[in-house]
Amino acid sequence: MNLLYDLEKVYDSNKDKIGETIVVNEKINRTAILLPIFHSLMSGHITVSIDMQGNFLDVVFAGPDDDIKTIIPVTLDSDSRTSGIAPHALNDRIDYITGDLKSYYILKDGGKSNENRHDAYIKQLEKWAESPFATPQVQAVLEYTSNHSLIEDIASRGLLLQKDGGYFDESQKIRNTDILSCNVRFIVQGDDSADSDYIPETWLDPTMYRSYIEYYNNLINQTFPHDYCYVSGENIPITLKHSNGIRATSDFGKLISSNEKLQIVYSSERYLSASDVATIGYITSCKAHNALKWLIALQGLSYNGNEDISLAWHDNGSPIVIPFYANTPNTFGKSMAKSFSNRTEYLEAMDEAFNQIFQDNEDSCNGVIHYLQLGSSLKGSLKGRISVLDYRIITAQEFYKNILTWHKTYFWYLSYGSFDFVGAPSVYDVVRAAYGHEDSKGQLSVASKALVAKAISRISDCLIENRPLPADIQKNLFAHATHPEHYKNAWNSVFTIACAVINGTKFKGGEIMLDYDRTDRDYLFGRLLAIANYAERKTFTSTDSGRETNAIRYMSDFVKRPATTWEQLFRKLQIYLRKLNKYGSSDGEYYKDMINGILSSMNPSDFTDTPLGATYLLGYSSQSNYFSRRDYARSNAAGTDSASSESENTEV
Repeated sequence: MNLLYDLEKVYDSNKDKIGETIVVNEKINRTAILLPIFHSLMSGHITVSIDMQGNFLDVVFAGPDDDIKTIIPVTLDSDSRTSGIAPHALNDRIDYITGDLKSYYILKDGGKSNENRHDAYIKQLEKWAESPFATPQVQAVLEYTSNHSLIEDIASRGLLLQKDGGYFDESQKIRNTDILSCNVRFIVQGDDSADSDYIPETWLDPTMYRSYIEYYNNLINQTFPHDYCYVSGENIPITLKHSNGIRATSDFGKLISSNEKLQIVYSSERYLSASDVATIGYITSCKAHNALKWLIALQGLSYNGNEDISLAWHDNGSPIVIPFYANTPNTFGKSMAKSFSNRTEYLEAMDEAFNQIFQDNEDSCNGVIHYLQLGSSLKGSLKGRISVLDYRIITAQEFYKNILTWHKTYFWYLSYGSFDFVGAPSVYDVVRAAYGHEDSKGQLSVASKALVAKAISRISDCLIENRPLPADIQKNLFAHATHPEHYKNAWNSVFTIACAVINGTKFKGGEIMLDYDRTDRDYLFGRLLAIANYAERKTFTSTDSGRETNAIRYMSDFVKRPATTWEQLFRKLQIYLRKLNKYGSSDGEYYKDMINGILSSMNPSDFTDTPLGATYLLGYSSQSNYFSRRDYARSNAAGTDSASSESENTEV
């Protein structure tokens, strides 16, 4: 109930935005509209123009670039309809708007359901048109739908496809929707003397919103049962039916419902009816659901199609970006997408970036933040029930502080294909590394949507509360990082993400540079494996393309039996060390001395086949990164010397 109460407050705090279309992302045509109460959204595929007397003027089909989002007045039944007959109040599906489809299309039931739907639509519209709250537009639409054939008018414009037998083709599509499932919206052109502020589009006209709100509010006060609302505490008209279309206009999932066939939703032994469980005011429900739809459209993050959603908002209703679904550069700016020379330099850069964000967003960084996670009961579809996986209210400072802590704790040298940086992975990256498999495109993907939703929820909880990641997720990361043979392209991502999690969990954001003073066996064994891998790879030629080193091939065995496997690796390494010593080079001796130095710093009692812990990955990664940075520095130095030489020769 706290969630509904808070959402109702969001609605009341943003009444000035009702009906306003906010462009969220122009590239993908993402918009957000805070709907008036007793209104919903539909896609308007067919737009019919009429005059104030209900005479037909024109009709057009929606084109690929047309805005088809349409605000429509709805009833309690139509707003939650999934089947049966429940007409909307004005703009609706074509089989409600016109009742003579059987004259033009071949219908399975001979047109009986169409006639019943149209009759119900007309009877309902008449009540609004005859009420003292009606506008001339409502009466014009009633006149048209009662006395005109929409199909005949569309055909007069040559827009319908013919089929054999003189009927029209029911498989014709408008914006990928079968024509008999298309929605119709009305434009009512004003008289010549009409006010200059007159808006002919019925779905954009605030006077139409107010007309219906006044009409329907009067109706529900007279006809709906009254009881105490569990959200507001007031004795008001209540409802047992609640809105769908929460995550998208095509969403049939509901947040609140007691109508679930063949499943127990409330116990009949304890409760006689759904109202015994809870009663919620109808207007309260409208406001809460409309606010939720608006917030999701504004900045809801979907990590599983549109099924599972996360969102956050400030106490005044302004949306809050959820930055922990992005890695460090995507959270704090591309300037963070670089390598840092040590841990201290990285942490100082993080503090500076965070302070800048805090200064730029001072208003949203104070007060409290509402954080909500929604899940779907039926994975793979927008049906069933929408579950509240998590809802919490925390101070904004704690929220952002814990986000900063994530980036200052779970960081490492991360490699995402060609994108390398020092920082923390996103929550979604951790899930893919822990549970994903490499697909045909070389990307990590998780087959089970339910698993993704659950894992993201668990990791998000840890981030928000500043708790260590679950042990089973750490175990999965360690296991995946230890089996490079299971990957073709994605292993570096899995491996470095595992290192970031290990660094955060075991060392609270430890040093990322190679630590020569560390003598724990796991770390030292990891360094040995990295040297063996690098030394062998240094001997590779073009004919070795695609071949893995012995160190990589033996990695999983090395973790289980490090001493025995190292002896095997070292014997195989000799031929490559000799190759490196050819032509006067002493590289082979250099790597051999490095290996001997590590072995001498290891306690002899540690050189056993006791399986390695996760820290070996940090030793392997730190040593490998040392070689990479050294090679990069040498390459730059060689390039500088070459450029200087060319410059000198040019001057001479």
